[in-house]
Amino acid sequence: MKKNLAFLVGITPNLAFAAGNVALSLRKHMFAYDYDLVVYYTDLPESDMAVFRTMRNCRLVKFDFAPSFRSVLLENAPRQSRFNSSAHLMAFCHFEAFSLLDEYKHVVWLDVDTSIQAGLLEITQFFPFGITADSPWPVQNNFSEPIPKYNMLVPGVCTAVMLVKDTLPYKEMRIWCYEKAVEYARYLVNADQGIINILLQEFGILPNLMPLEKWQCISWRPAAPAANIIHFGANNKIWSDPKILARFPGWYRVHLEWLKLGGSDFDRSRIGLPGNDSPAVRGCPAPC
Repeated sequence: MKKNLAFLVGITPNLAFAAGNVALSLRKHMFAYDYDLVVYYTDLPESDMAVFRTMRNCRLVKFDFAPSFRSVLLENAPRQSRFNSSAHLMAFCHFEAFSLLDEYKHVVWLDVDTSIQAGLLEITQFFPFGITADSPWPVQNNFSEPIPKYNMLVPGVCTAVMLVKDTLPYKEMRIWCYEKAVEYARYLVNADQGIINILLQEFGILPNLMPLEKWQCISWRPAAPAANIIHFGANNKIWSDPKILARFPGWYRVHLEWLKLGGSDFDRSRIGLPGNDSPAVRGCPAPC
């Protein structure tokens, strides 16, 4: 029998701390519900893996793409692509949300540059394909050139938070996504997001749009402090911009919990915070 709900993240070692933040925040806000967190990873330090293993509902899945897929995407990425390094290829793990529907009724992809501030069970109401608008950008924004057959001028969607349900033709959708990523590699500016945008047209799916300011609120928006999910989706992240960190100290409080469990750190000197072995980190509940 299928389980009801899984959250999916995909990371390389440099973002283990961010996935840990998502994991601990889910544990805090979803403690009363049955769910799994599935972490797809290319490689992780044993210390980070040990922390994830202490979480009863966390599954670690070592994952990599076929060498042919990897080479095509890296060799053909357009100059303006935001995803033109080996580490950035993990964004294509979005497509693995469809494969998890063999085991779960609902799968929610979460970018790890997010902060979970509330329970997320309500997100399953946005079936069969829940996603937020990418306002104000059209589908074309994800590609360097128009893709024949598709309407590139309709409003785009943002894959930072995405729900899929097992009533979708998910096996066919997964295969199609990987095939089209290869076919359109030379046009992909926003990688997986571009493919998901045209996937909806290809399969005739009208997405169930989730309110952006609640489910994927970019950190600079006024509504962000009250959102269920904040997305630090600009070039500057909460772990690299002291102004963003000052606005959302709750994320850093969770990060300190991750460190106390033995998880890896980010370079806090970039945002003017003390190092890992300082008394401020060992005892302070939050940045001042």
